[in-house]
Amino acid sequence: MKHSIHRSFSLAGIAALVLASIAYENAKAEEPRLNSDSASDKNLVDTKSSTNQTKRKVLVQNTGWYGTLALGAVKPQDQSAHVLTHYGYEIFGSIQRQTGFSGEVGIGYDFGDIRAEATYGYTRNELISAQASAMGINEKTGGLSGTTTTQKFLANVYWDIKTKSRFTPYIGGGIGYGAVHQSATTFQMAYGTGYGKADTSDVLAYQGKIGIGYMTTSNLEVFLEGVYQGNTGYYGESGFTPNPSSNSNSNAWGANLGFRYRLGKN
Repeated sequence: MKHSIHRSFSLAGIAALVLASIAYENAKAEEPRLNSDSASDKNLVDTKSSTNQTKRKVLVQNTGWYGTLALGAVKPQDQSAHVLTHYGYEIFGSIQRQTGFSGEVGIGYDFGDIRAEATYGYTRNELISAQASAMGINEKTGGLSGTTTTQKFLANVYWDIKTKSRFTPYIGGGIGYGAVHQSATTFQMAYGTGYGKADTSDVLAYQGKIGIGYMTTSNLEVFLEGVYQGNTGYYGESGFTPNPSSNSNSNAWGANLGFRYRLGKN
């Protein structure tokens, strides 16, 4: 009986040792697989983190130097004029111009929320008609022809309004030197045939803008903007007298579509 019990304990002990050995070996074999799985999970997280970081970089516009180009249209407001003739009477009038072309190119520096730009702008508008009043007689001209072009060199400052998205609204403006060139003109009036000589005048030019940009990459931004631009008054040639005509401030409304390409990196 005792031999039987001892034999049973011996067999049970051997079985326990065998099971423990098998369990130990299985645990050792399982450990590398678990470590491998953990590494895979870590890589997956790192990959997601890297992907998210890439997305965030796309949404952040780079600072530093950039170039800009914009094309659009501009509609001048009516411009008033005044002439004192050599006969001693005065002529008061207004000039209407067609919607024309506008363009702007420049370089700038992005400080983050604030941008500074130096730009060259060009506008071109055909004359439509003119109205004049003298000695109580009002008349609209006929057969009017001519072109007004304006070149501007401006220093501008803009404020970018961050939205934590690809869209960036902005507002700003600039001031600088302008040159207004009026081509030779002819027109018919009751007082006779009028004409204006080709003439260029130096003026103080200015503009204000409000727009919105869209970041396609960290470097490239496209934008759409509304523009109010103008210049101070100037003197021009008159066909009625050697005296120059006094022209009022010239103001216009316009819209531009363009892009900014940033050269720097965050």
